[in-house]
Amino acid sequence: EEGIPYTVKVKTGDKSDAGTSAHAHIRLVGRKGRQTRLVPLELMQKRRFERGKVETFSLQEPDIGDLDAVEIEHDGETEADSWFLEDVTVEMPTKGRAFYFPCHAWLSKERGDGRTKRTLKVQDSNISTFRP
Repeated sequence: EEGIPYTVKVKTGDKSDAGTSAHAHIRLVGRKGRQTRLVPLELMQKRRFERGKVETFSLQEPDIGDLDAVEIEHDGETEADSWFLEDVTVEMPTKGRAFYFPCHAWLSKERGDGRTKRTLKVQDSNISTFRP
């Protein structure tokens, strides 16, 4: 399968020490149970997710239809690796579709509930203002 383009926008919360330089990965999960591989979110120039900022990633993955969830995780072990993830938006430009996944929680061994992996359920699957 050739795959289709996905644009993944990851927003770090505006909290003290919200950013991280840990390696993050995402998996897209479709409504019919199809899913992508665990895809690394590679930060090119910058080495970290910055507090209050949105990072944009371009993926090429199989077409799994409308999205139901995303799984997002990082490999950080220390308190400095704690990441406060605000939300994730996934756009499918060729389909004119966008999916919004709120998080508003820490991915951290040391903060919140101690988990560095979360499954985020879709909240809004038709952001109608989206244009490619």
